[in-house]
Amino acid sequence: MLVQHPFVLLLDRYQRKAHYFIAKIWASLSVTPFLRIKFEGLDNLPSPDTPAVYVSNHQSFLDIYTLLTLGKPLGLKQDWDILFPIIGWAMFMMGVIPLKRMDSRSQLKGAFSVAAKTRVPIVPITLIGTGKIMPPGMEGILNFGSVRIVIHKPVEGSDPEVLCSEVRNTIADVLEQQS
Repeated sequence: MLVQHPFVLLLDRYQRKAHYFIAKIWASLSVTPFLRIKFEGLDNLPSPDTPAVYVSNHQSFLDIYTLLTLGKPLGLKQDWDILFPIIGWAMFMMGVIPLKRMDSRSQLKGAFSVAAKTRVPIVPITLIGTGKIMPPGMEGILNFGSVRIVIHKPVEGSDPEVLCSEVRNTIADVLEQQS
């Protein structure tokens, strides 16, 4: 990724498709020996040329790798992730915008405000199993297992509060079924 970065800046500065392609391969190769990923609802993903905001639940550091296997751009991320060696640098080169985390409520509302103001759909994504494979606070430990990624139908609207509630309920319903 480091070698191709100058060429990407010259030829594909804003979309950075080559970076996302390499990130998808890298993430897949990193996690494939340890886990099986089962995708559900891939038909709910918007076409590659359609802008969208992707919102998922967060269980562990493994979520980043798991979401990268989708091959979709990650636009906003907590600022501390950018500081991690290798993955943080890769995210920086891909153009990920670091979020300054004040509190989780303001951060979440930011994603929904952006979607409402720009009138782009929000794609809710439920991650199941990443917390068991790589428990929070145990980033160096990777257990074997399977992860389920459920991609829900896009949600549209102009009220950030309503969008937040609808997406949260969609993700929570699937998580409750797993308990």
